Amino acid sequence: MPIRSYRGPIASLLSASLMFGIICGCGSSNDMSSDTGSYGDRADAPSSAAYSVSPAEHSDSIPAGTSAPPASVSHTAPPAAGEVYSSSTTDHDPTEVVGSDVSRAEAVSRVEDAHREKEFVPRSGHQSGLLTAGSFDDVANYHEYVQLLQSNRHHLSYCQLPIKAEMRQTIIRITDGQGRPISDAQCLVTGAGNNQDLMLNLRTGSDGRTTLLTQTGYNSDQEQPLRLRVIPAGAEAAVIDEIRLPENQWDIVLQDGRSTLPTQLDLALVIDTTGSMGDELDYLKAEIDSIAASVHRMFPNVDQRFSLITYRDQGDEYVCRAFDFTGSLSEFRRNLDAQSAGGGGDFPEAMDVALHSAAKLTWRTSNTARVMFLVGDAPPHRDGTASAVTAIDDLRQKGVRVFPVGASGVEKSAEVLMRTASVLTMGQYLFLTDHSGVGNAHATPSVSSFAVEKLDRMMIRMIASELAGKRLIPQEVIAIERGESYSWTPPMSCPQTACQTYRAPIVCYSPPVVSGPSVLKQLVQWIRHNTLATAIALMTFAMVVENRQRRRGIQNRSSNLCQD
Repeated sequence: MPIRSYRGPIASLLSASLMFGIICGCGSSNDMSSDTGSYGDRADAPSSAAYSVSPAEHSDSIPAGTSAPPASVSHTAPPAAGEVYSSSTTDHDPTEVVGSDVSRAEAVSRVEDAHREKEFVPRSGHQSGLLTAGSFDDVANYHEYVQLLQSNRHHLSYCQLPIKAEMRQTIIRITDGQGRPISDAQCLVTGAGNNQDLMLNLRTGSDGRTTLLTQTGYNSDQEQPLRLRVIPAGAEAAVIDEIRLPENQWDIVLQDGRSTLPTQLDLALVIDTTGSMGDELDYLKAEIDSIAASVHRMFPNVDQRFSLITYRDQGDEYVCRAFDFTGSLSEFRRNLDAQSAGGGGDFPEAMDVALHSAAKLTWRTSNTARVMFLVGDAPPHRDGTASAVTAIDDLRQKGVRVFPVGASGVEKSAEVLMRTASVLTMGQYLFLTDHSGVGNAHATPSVSSFAVEKLDRMMIRMIASELAGKRLIPQEVIAIERGESYSWTPPMSCPQTACQTYRAPIVCYSPPVVSGPSVLKQLVQWIRHNTLATAIALMTFAMVVENRQRRRGIQNRSSNLCQD
């Protein structure tokens, strides 16, 4: 068959494919640009705490999480050793770029650090946004945490946890006259009778909350009145001094109180780098690197510092490496990139040593969101468990919100200790899932149900929630999964009348299951974001069809010749 007899249709299909790719590419560009928004200023927030965040959106009526992290910075070759960065690398005056409210020397330092950050290239080579994870709030679902303790008593024989299954949790929430949270308010709780021992001395977080755990449980006959005193930040005397009975929540309103959002962020990453983490460490490094860079860009008006702690076990190359807080993002990223997995041997690791190192970091006090992510898959040794609990309590006293991240194959005793840390510090328990296909099989936590989302967006959402002073819900849920099934039974000391109040409906911050987009809509979205692959597929299909038609034509002609 002459070439020109089948070149025409292919050329037409090629042209159509290219035109289709151009059209879809334009549509994709528009869609992607529309995804980026502004975090917006909270209507009740002071101007000094306004956040400029992209691409997350914030609403007082429906709090929004980070729908998608900002695009990665385009990196170039790393700088040569000893190279000095000059502010002349930018066409703008440094004070114009950073802001006129800082000195020129500080502005130059920030611009130089930004150039270092842009030119840093991680060695791992893994793409961020691959790992998936679930989250569970044991503070909001305290009865499920109680069930965890009850069903794992054999794991708790040596843990010496400060929380027992029969203990009552009371959330103390301090707000102003308009219902906005008041942070850094000191809450003092003592007995109101003959026993006036100090039971609580903590400050509220950015959401205006702290938690009280009492031994009296839920037996109304055993509950004793308690004395609560509240001292706002900067005040010398208590503005609230009253007697209360233990309840699930105490709502305290300070009519003249002042609600402010944090203007500082201390973010610490504590990571298990033993051999058992080797299947996911490089991916976790890529995720954490992207998260730190994203947070740095999303909250330009927040003074940010980063810290890194890595730990292994006794007898390894090192037990614990601690890098104290630094305002240089590039320094943090380089320290993270230099870490590798190795050592370990037996299953327990030196988590207790790492937690004590975290408690010794130079955490800032007032007007600061203090966030720590604890990434690991194994508990501390038996003789180090009590020490780990002590370190967790030290972090609690400093107002640090701990968000443990359970990696692949996390052991049940490690899950219990991690979730205890999140309960005591009012964080949340995060855990990797199998949806990403990365790493070994992941253990299913002992929870009723949980939402699955991208790990980087989840961690950014946790940080943004602490800065916003309110819980932000996930926007892109991959799946709703069920955890290990069980039926909750009340503690032995809990009478049925009290338990009816205690067993309230589960308060989950995960969104309800909603019907997703149609298959056709998903296909169109995929085509728009994969225009090159779509064009190649169409061209290949066209060539295959034309090739089959040509063969059929040759066969028909041959048969006609044979008949003749």
